[in-house]
Amino acid sequence: MTAVTVTPEEVRAAIAEGTGTDGPGLFAEIKGKLRHYLYWSEEWGYDLAALWVMQSYIASRLPSVFYLHFSGSKGKGKTTALDVLSALTGGLNASNVSVAALVHWLADHPCGAVLADEFDAVKDAERDSALASIARDGYTLGKPYLRWDPAKKQLDACPTFGAKAFGFRGAVDDALEDRGFTIPLPTTALKGREGLRLVARNMDRRFGDLPLRLPKWATRIIKEWTPPIYDGDEWLSQVEAVVGDLSGSSRESQLSVVVLAVADAVGVDVTDSLRAALGLRREVAEANTDIGIEDARDVVEEIIARTGTLTKEAEFYVIRQKDFADALNARRKERHERLLTSPQIAKLRNDLGIDPAWLTHPVNRTTWNIPKKEWERRQGVANMANMANMHGDADNVSHVSHVSQGAPEAPSGPVPEESHLGPTLADRALANARREGSLAPDPSLSSPPNGHGEVVAWKIKGRGSLLVYSDGAVIDRRTGEIVERVRVGLIPVGGST
Repeated sequence: MTAVTVTPEEVRAAIAEGTGTDGPGLFAEIKGKLRHYLYWSEEWGYDLAALWVMQSYIASRLPSVFYLHFSGSKGKGKTTALDVLSALTGGLNASNVSVAALVHWLADHPCGAVLADEFDAVKDAERDSALASIARDGYTLGKPYLRWDPAKKQLDACPTFGAKAFGFRGAVDDALEDRGFTIPLPTTALKGREGLRLVARNMDRRFGDLPLRLPKWATRIIKEWTPPIYDGDEWLSQVEAVVGDLSGSSRESQLSVVVLAVADAVGVDVTDSLRAALGLRREVAEANTDIGIEDARDVVEEIIARTGTLTKEAEFYVIRQKDFADALNARRKERHERLLTSPQIAKLRNDLGIDPAWLTHPVNRTTWNIPKKEWERRQGVANMANMANMHGDADNVSHVSHVSQGAPEAPSGPVPEESHLGPTLADRALANARREGSLAPDPSLSSPPNGHGEVVAWKIKGRGSLLVYSDGAVIDRRTGEIVERVRVGLIPVGGST
């Protein structure tokens, strides 16, 4: 595996010359352009992003590709990053294209790069579905996207394989996160003269003939480069020497193999950057455990107790995200744990159930405006979930979509397919109640009275829902029939049970 160390002086020289078509020179030039227009918090991000750009030109020679992800609130630089990467690859920005245009472009550009901002925002149902399918299948060969053409009365098949990069308002989609690396974005914007300079640069981006020289390099590499024997002992030894034993994570193994293969084709050494990127992936996985969520919830409660509402009459808890992140990281620092990054904070915010509609950004400072009643209602469920953690997870438990400390009205209209409170939290709440005998099947209960009492929960079952009443009746909303009788104890309700 050829190793080339690229120095800052070489980056400046490559930018000044702008004539080379050798791999290391182009790699240095791309990194220089990325640094010129983008401000990121981790140096390894520039290495992997530059490698991703070059990967997009030789994807046809690879068995798999790795994706790039950007996560953060407005003003963090997601859109700018995707625009720069699109300009360097000639890729399709699929954020606002129709399904027909997307399919035709993919058919005309096999292995072409696809980028999309705000991937988690609902825009057009048909387009969103198509793009999601292409994103989930497009990291390996042989998974075309099939679409029925009503005019031709036949199935259209287009290739999906190729490099992809996505921006997310909230946390990165779990399935897509497994297919690549999330580039950490800075928690605070570049300030002062340098911040202004960065803005000015991006108003007039100049890439010269770099996007023209990259295909020339790719044409030569596709012909001349001999890919490694991926399952050969020699190659596997090189991979293990870089990333260690990955036998426990097939996805990390796949990502490592493809990154090192592209680096081999380019002729550069990115081993340190790959190790750092893999380390962040593991940190994110650790932060997504229940311990991380419980820590996050405790921090929110502490901030609420310390600051209260904006005014006595206000109906919202107002929390600055930076205050939340600082307090959470202070806890981790005391325990000698690595501090959480912006993507991890965004993931925990999502796990806490902080609705994107509750976010505001005064002076580019992300602020949570949490409705008091909604937060207090959720804490009732959280308390049950804490007890459930002592007993393990439940198997085959329906989602609880509403547990109230008051006496809510029965939901009307279409029932959502997923829990409003978050499936993991809600599942555990119901699991705990069942295990403790407080919400367990009890055939000995007599038939409920006509009034049934108050609705204390409702859970999803297929496309319908079951209402749980305080007197123990579980009623199918569609038929009005009692399908189960349970004992209600731990679920907090307004009246007696």
